[in-house]
Amino acid sequence: MTRILPRLPWFGFATLVVWAATTSNVQAQYGYYAPGNYPNGIYGRGYGYMTGYGNYLQGVASVQDAYGNLGIQSEQARIMREKSEQEKLVTRRKTFDEMKYERDNTPPIVEEMEKTAALKLRRMLTSPLRGEITNGSALNTILPYLNQLAHTNYHGGPPVPLNQEMLKQINVSSGVAATGAGLLKDGGKVNWPFALRGSMQEELDPLLEKAVTLASQNKMTPKLYKQITAQVSAINEDLRKQFHREDIDGAAFLEGKHFIESLEGSVALLKSPNASKYFNGTYAALGVTVDELVMNMTSQGIKFAPAQPGNEAAYFSVYSSFQQYANATQSVNESSFRLRTPPTPMQGAKNSKPF
Repeated sequence: MTRILPRLPWFGFATLVVWAATTSNVQAQYGYYAPGNYPNGIYGRGYGYMTGYGNYLQGVASVQDAYGNLGIQSEQARIMREKSEQEKLVTRRKTFDEMKYERDNTPPIVEEMEKTAALKLRRMLTSPLRGEITNGSALNTILPYLNQLAHTNYHGGPPVPLNQEMLKQINVSSGVAATGAGLLKDGGKVNWPFALRGSMQEELDPLLEKAVTLASQNKMTPKLYKQITAQVSAINEDLRKQFHREDIDGAAFLEGKHFIESLEGSVALLKSPNASKYFNGTYAALGVTVDELVMNMTSQGIKFAPAQPGNEAAYFSVYSSFQQYANATQSVNESSFRLRTPPTPMQGAKNSKPF
């Protein structure tokens, strides 16, 4: 059965013709083609783009848009930069305030040093290590404090006597020579440990006594000093060989080694410019009582040097007397007054006279 389509009216046909003509003009002017209708290859002359005045206007619009965006971005960057500078100022202000706070609330360095010194003094007066007593550091820490007490309490606190035999074993130093006269303080007579005794020790003994005599008169010679140092080195080498041959045990070796190290320090003092003061009795721990000893050592600028082997007990004795004086001086009767007369180098101690 054949179906007959209705005939379009004349004005409908005319409409289709106008639409087709318009589409062709638009395609020719702007280069736009409907999908699937590409005259120049797959995509034609620029599918989706305009040509002619439309393309020109689009480019101008794009440039103006980009310029506007650039201005906006520049302003935004400037604003962010200004905010960054403001934050820097805030940070600087906070840093300044923090530094000022810390400066205002941090104790001065002098106060910190005084506090540290006070804590150290307290420990030395109450619970020092044994080594701190025998090497003189505890006594040297207490010495200025006792000197202050002695002068504050009318130049004389409670009379705490000192054992003079123990005091003779105390080794002192002017600060330049850390070891002091040490083993040679008794006229150069040295009490050698068992492991070091022998022919080399017997050869060295008269040289040491001669050297001390000359040094006390400030007449020490380089030749004699060289002989002594060479002999001490030979004894040290002999001690090492004895230990390697197992002629002596480890304890004897360590005892001898420590003795030689002390002897070397004392020998080095023989060539010192002020060696005579060590060997003629000028630099010595003198005083019948603690306050006399303290003022004597302070006035001469000398301090306690490390104890020599076998003299450790003397240091504990003096330390005990220092403790007793420090405790008793706190409650001293200030109505009493005693005048101290300065000692002479050859006196064993000062004289105490009532006033």
